Amino acid sequence: MTRHARLLRSLIAAPLVCAASVTLAFAADPFTVRGVPVDASAPTATQAQTQAIGDGQLVAARQLMERLTLEGERAAKGLPELTPEVVGPLIRGLTIDNERRSATRYLGDVSIAFNPSAVQRLLQSSGLTMVSSQAQPRIVLARGTLPTAVEGQLNSGRFAHALTPLEVLPGGNLYALASSLDPQDPDSALRLSGGKPVFVLDPSGSTGFSVTEYVPSNGAPTERSLGSFRSLDGLVSQLERDFKQTAAVPSDSQASQTVSVLYSSLGEWQRLQRAINTSAQVRDARLDAVSKDGALMTITYGSIDRLAAEMRQKGVRVEEDPKLGLVIRR
Repeated sequence: MTRHARLLRSLIAAPLVCAASVTLAFAADPFTVRGVPVDASAPTATQAQTQAIGDGQLVAARQLMERLTLEGERAAKGLPELTPEVVGPLIRGLTIDNERRSATRYLGDVSIAFNPSAVQRLLQSSGLTMVSSQAQPRIVLARGTLPTAVEGQLNSGRFAHALTPLEVLPGGNLYALASSLDPQDPDSALRLSGGKPVFVLDPSGSTGFSVTEYVPSNGAPTERSLGSFRSLDGLVSQLERDFKQTAAVPSDSQASQTVSVLYSSLGEWQRLQRAINTSAQVRDARLDAVSKDGALMTITYGSIDRLAAEMRQKGVRVEEDPKLGLVIRR
């Protein structure tokens, strides 16, 4: 009996221990905008606070729309008009950090969580494609002291919500392990990150930095220079733009196929299912059967090349197996 037949037989016999509708959100989902600075003055403290938070909501909404939409479509069609009446119903939560106030002035950093369904409806009504699929997070390490503003932004978790998330090691540890990096050994960066893709930042001048990326690739890590940047906003904007254009843009074509999803634990199965369910290329995904180490799904997708490229950004492989056919695995 072939492995595919054994897998299929075990899947049919196995109880459905995971519901087909399981879709776990990313810990840092792309519908949250963090750390928008606000500053307003008014005749009273209450009026200043109200004005500042209202302004922050509009700024956060614009940042979100730019994150989730394609640059070409925005240039051709424009973003929907973002007024308080439009933005208010999109908001599902708000927090404020670093509050400072006087009798007539209010300052702080506003973080806002938006409702995904409401945002999608607004963008669809404007004829804009919404891209909410996230790439696999990059662990950031520094090889030298970064500008204070850059270090603060990294430790704030602000860029963990990007479509191309940036994270630091637990405890905000940018520097303690960086001395172990060996420029002649690309695998040294991946060992520090536990095998996750890595960005190594090298300070250049008083405010800038250069970025080198290290990515696992079938046991042979790849290294590439991403260039120099003046800000993290510039780096993330470039990453998101490239990601949306090369991986997350839906294709006009459509195909349906049964795929084998292979995993070694429940947690890994949930991560794979999340990657599939949030893919911009996947139009529909049906769970046919599941067992302790594999599942059969029928997926409807656009371009197989774009699907594979998007999944690579998530740390997932899409490949042809001589016995199982199309396979999705870590």
